[in-house]
Amino acid sequence: MDGWDDKARQEPVGFTQRVRNGANAAWNAVRGLFKRAGRFIYNHAITVFLVLWIVASLGAVKLIMYLADPCRGTNLVCPGVEWIRPGYLAEDFRNLLWAASLVFGGAGAGAALINALRRTRLMQAEHALAQRGQDAETFSRAVNQLGSEQTAIRLGAIYALEGLMRSAFTAGGDKAFGRQIGETLAAFVREQSAEEARREAGQGKNEGRISTKSDVKKEPKVIVYHDEVMQPRLFIDREAAVLALARSWVFECRPLDGIDLSDTRLRLLRLPDGADLRLFNFTGADLDNARLFEANLQKSKLVRANFEGAQLDGANLCSADASKALFSQAVLIGGNFAHANLQQSVLISANLQFASFKGRACNGQCFRSLICEKWTLEMLISAV
Repeated sequence: MDGWDDKARQEPVGFTQRVRNGANAAWNAVRGLFKRAGRFIYNHAITVFLVLWIVASLGAVKLIMYLADPCRGTNLVCPGVEWIRPGYLAEDFRNLLWAASLVFGGAGAGAALINALRRTRLMQAEHALAQRGQDAETFSRAVNQLGSEQTAIRLGAIYALEGLMRSAFTAGGDKAFGRQIGETLAAFVREQSAEEARREAGQGKNEGRISTKSDVKKEPKVIVYHDEVMQPRLFIDREAAVLALARSWVFECRPLDGIDLSDTRLRLLRLPDGADLRLFNFTGADLDNARLFEANLQKSKLVRANFEGAQLDGANLCSADASKALFSQAVLIGGNFAHANLQQSVLISANLQFASFKGRACNGQCFRSLICEKWTLEMLISAV
């Protein structure tokens, strides 16, 4: 033992590393042995069961003979067990027949049960494989329909993808497939926003020249009342995609860097009260006049996001990164900004009544860079 201590003192790093490597190698060898044994038992389950059943039956017979010995525990010499007694031939034969039927019948029943379980697992595997094929076909068809010019077809594709995503995130589902569906819907929202920006840029370039009939692209606009002002609603398919992401992408399976909806155009977005928008990435997004009552925006990225005139009553922005965000004229009654990053945010005429800033990491310094018309620095700090 002293030699090991001396060697450890002479080579502390190398010796410790070699011991650790040796322990890891031994553990890997033992784990590999158990894995091979498990695979062998699974592949030869019926044979292993029959062998164990026969061994257990012989052990039971031996135990019965030992317990039935009247001279057990004494020095007396007793005759051996007579299996067939001349005077009780019929009774002994019936007992032996019952014992044999128990042994062989139990072996057959166990083998049949194992075979049925294996067939059931095989059928389940075949069903899962067929279901994955159907899901892949539905996914491919829905993705193709997302490029349709008809809003109803795009909506059907979004709802089909949402159904696939919800089933993928259930217990036993393919969560990687669910994340792929969610990323597809997020990419659809980004692409629609980019297409709208390109279309507006093209209209700006075409101003001043006579437009032909081919230049006019007819797109229906739905008009609704919003804050007593007639404004066009957000395209319903884009809103449906965001809603599908919020209600069907399980929070535990969302990427740590957030669901990418950066630089998207989501003006007048309307989501149900209490929408789960945790870990959403709205960096540079346009959420002008959005309706997000009691929305959960914890740990979301709202950098440079435009929430001008948005309704965020009771919204939870705890630990959200809202630096350089625009909240002018936004309604933030009862909002929770605990630990939120509000550096260089703009709160011109924002309604922060009953808002909570408790536990903020900036200790009041973040308010110095805020533009708060009708809200002074002292009023904000007193609201904490």
